[in-house]
Amino acid sequence: MIELLPKPDLDLLTYKKIYDFPEEKAQGLAFGDGSTLYLSSKNHIFKLSISGSNIFEPDSFKLIIRNSLAHYIKSIGIDPKNYDHIGDIDYFDGLLFLPVRSREKGKNLLLVLNDDMEMAAYSYLPPDISDECCAVNPRQRTLYVVSKLDSRWLNIFDVSVFYKLASKRYLKLKIDLQPAVKKFWFYDRKGSGYETVYSIQGIAFSSNGRLYLTRYKRMGTWFNYIHAYNRDTGLLLSKTSKNIDFPGDYDEIEGISVHPSGAIYVAVALHHVTGKDQFQIYCFRFTDTNFPV
Repeated sequence: MIELLPKPDLDLLTYKKIYDFPEEKAQGLAFGDGSTLYLSSKNHIFKLSISGSNIFEPDSFKLIIRNSLAHYIKSIGIDPKNYDHIGDIDYFDGLLFLPVRSREKGKNLLLVLNDDMEMAAYSYLPPDISDECCAVNPRQRTLYVVSKLDSRWLNIFDVSVFYKLASKRYLKLKIDLQPAVKKFWFYDRKGSGYETVYSIQGIAFSSNGRLYLTRYKRMGTWFNYIHAYNRDTGLLLSKTSKNIDFPGDYDEIEGISVHPSGAIYVAVALHHVTGKDQFQIYCFRFTDTNFPV
């Protein structure tokens, strides 16, 4: 697919903080249906409702459900002490996908919840797959995840089986993930060579066929960046954003989600040396609000 939309200039993104609350080690977020937002921290999953007519400037957020990672791990008969980190999450068509880190080598998990945050199914991730983040390509119903082997691509898995079983309200079913033949390769803007993308924090697909990606560079503090790629070709569509310096000395960009309206929500972990961390949500939009995201 050839990119027919105007190329996004990521330096023209403006942003503002729209919500924050005390929580250790924010990780990710995902828009649900309508005005629902799911969040992940290192050890918890949240479901919130968003009120207000403007997704760019919502009136308020209301907590509906908060569950611990241990709650879900126990429910499938696994020792929760072996699991200590949820990555950036994604939601699509009634299912919420959670990559989870294991202390045991080769035992990372993919948990799948329904939209009421009940455990639906789970899979063991292959040993070469990172738990940092995941995103469902809505066009193909395939799951994109980060490779531990090479920073030039994302691995792809067929998750159609989850959707085939979802109508049966299945619970706690173990499913073997099926890898796709192809990988998603990152290409430079000219398409002449591969891009190497280190320290990926979050990935998300937009309705206009783009894959947005957040990453960081650590040099004493965090330097935070956003990339944009063509969903179908892997071509980099814009130079990487300039460093996004959120207020606070230890601000780490985390997961990302794109609303159909064009609002881009980004999770930020504001780390405190003393006291509790802050889970912050920033809304990004282009200076030209009609620009296709």
